[in-house]
Amino acid sequence: MTIDAVHAGGSLAVPPIGAASGPRRAATFEDALRAGSSGTRAALRQAVEGLVSSALVLPALATLRESSMAAGAFAPGTAEKRFGPLLDQHIADHVTSAANFPLVEAIVSKLAQRYGLPAETAATADGRAWRA
Repeated sequence: MTIDAVHAGGSLAVPPIGAASGPRRAATFEDALRAGSSGTRAALRQAVEGLVSSALVLPALATLRESSMAAGAFAPGTAEKRFGPLLDQHIADHVTSAANFPLVEAIVSKLAQRYGLPAETAATADGRAWRA
């Protein structure tokens, strides 16, 4: 929805706290298995990244945020309390989509073997392909 639509009487939907902005990746192991059976390694990787993000990294970030002992001028304000979970989700997504996140790599490898998906290929510096 554009700003013009809001001015024309349209409504602007606000995502709930903790909801990710943009397209959301799969967040359950079942989604990861379904992506593996789809036949593409990219879909599998995206599902596993979402799973690890929501099941491991996001709860750790939330625990860190909740256990803050900041007081007085350093205590979290209303905006930080309201939008902190969105920042946590954004950070968790970036951490798990970073290159070579070990847990994501291990799960993708195991599920790719289970579903018979081909190994990823990448170009080396001299242009030759290698298998991961």
